[in-house]
Amino acid sequence: MTALLRLDGVAARDPGRLAGVDLVLGPGEVMGLAGRNGAGKTTLGRLIARLDPLGAGRIALSGSEIGQIAPADFARHPLRPAVQMVLADAGPSLPPGQSIARTLKETRARLCSAGTAADAMAVAGFDPALAGRRPGALSQGQAVRAALARALIACPRVLILDECFAALDASARAEVVVALLRWRDETGAALIVIGHDMGLMRLMCGRVAILEGGRIVEEGAAAAVLGAPRHPATRALCGG
Repeated sequence: MTALLRLDGVAARDPGRLAGVDLVLGPGEVMGLAGRNGAGKTTLGRLIARLDPLGAGRIALSGSEIGQIAPADFARHPLRPAVQMVLADAGPSLPPGQSIARTLKETRARLCSAGTAADAMAVAGFDPALAGRRPGALSQGQAVRAALARALIACPRVLILDECFAALDASARAEVVVALLRWRDETGAALIVIGHDMGLMRLMCGRVAILEGGRIVEEGAAAAVLGAPRHPATRALCGG
């Protein structure tokens, strides 16, 4: 598999949170990261997105080492648009004092992106009629869609979704999943889905990695891992 994203021996500054993670993600692949609270999955997502400093190891995007770039420097790096993360608590991640329309416009300009607000909102399912609102005037589900639109306008090659589907009801979740998978097909981008919902993992992901104690304890095709879990952590997530 051609590596779009490669992790070798990745560890957080506090190795008790995450240590020794190896992972390869190919173009267009949808990878699930699952584990109980505190297992290290969000920590791993934040390290990949270069939101937190790396403790050890390497992170390479299309062959370019990005793990050694400090988060503050990566914010201004040419590869910044290529890796985007939508956080579980999306509202506080949006600038509170400006409208969603302005946030999308400024994000597009700052990243010199070819993406458009209309396309990003369409994939995220964000109602354009709400674009004049500030984050505080949005529901939790609307804020998730707005944050997703902001990530999509960057035209990322890797999109990390951290528990963001939990704020959507079943019909909205299905709508966004279908739109994201269609976007993946059209762009060749890869998705990393972080969460506890094993039904969502089965629906979206070709592969899953189960984390426990800051390490990957089981990894493979989603159907195989979730259909016949071997590790106790996987069995617990699957209700076994």
